[in-house]
Amino acid sequence: MMSQLAALPPRIIDSIGIALALTIVGGTYVLGVHPTLDRRAAAQQDAQTLATELTTATAAAEELRVAEAKLDAARMRQSTSLVLERAEQVNSRIASLTSLAAAESIVIEQLSPGAAQTDPGRPFKRVPLRVQGSGAFADCVGFLARLRAEHHDIAVPAVNLSISQPASENQPARLSMTLDLVWYAAPDDSAARR
Repeated sequence: MMSQLAALPPRIIDSIGIALALTIVGGTYVLGVHPTLDRRAAAQQDAQTLATELTTATAAAEELRVAEAKLDAARMRQSTSLVLERAEQVNSRIASLTSLAAAESIVIEQLSPGAAQTDPGRPFKRVPLRVQGSGAFADCVGFLARLRAEHHDIAVPAVNLSISQPASENQPARLSMTLDLVWYAAPDDSAARR
């Protein structure tokens, strides 16, 4: 076969060599390089798809977290729904406020309820309560904090604090405290939820 190739003109031998080289390069490309490039392109596409899906999943997880927080808050509000007491139970409310004041070292000088007021279309009555007492500043603050935490059916629209006894070396100042409270009570017909 070598003798037959040697008999051919050099141009034909060169053409055969070029054709053979192109065939080898083409075969290598088709069998090796092209599949590798296809796999690389597919891997890049998969990476982009994965990044997009990860972004979507992260956003969905955040939306789920927000929705769960809202649901927990709604459940908490529902579980702590307030059942209003009847306005006729004002004496028990006065006793409760008196014991709360005593627990916070507040001396009650006067605790007087006003007449219950009904607002048309409202599921409650408003009972004004005036509390006058005295105590140290920290005791007054503690009383107000516990009043708000333990009596969700009482609003505190007005607070008046003044110094009734200045501080001395051995004793803190005593404050005179006047609170105008509004107790929300159930209407006459039945207990209501607020």
